Amino acid sequence: MRAHVFYSFLTILLHRELERRLEIRGYDFEWNDVLRELESVERGHRQDL
Repeated sequence: MRAHVFYSFLTILLHRELERRLEIRGYDFEWNDVLRELESVERGHRQDL
C-alpha cells in the first residue's frame, strides 16, 4: 500500500514538473498529444505535433 502511494505521488510530481518545464520553454501541449507522441516514440515512429 505504501509503495502505491509513493508511486502515485511521484507520478503527480513528475507530471507537474514536466508541465512546468514545457511552459517555461513556451510549449503548450495537451496531455493527450504528449501521450500520443510518447507512444509513437515507443513504437519507433515520430510524428510532428
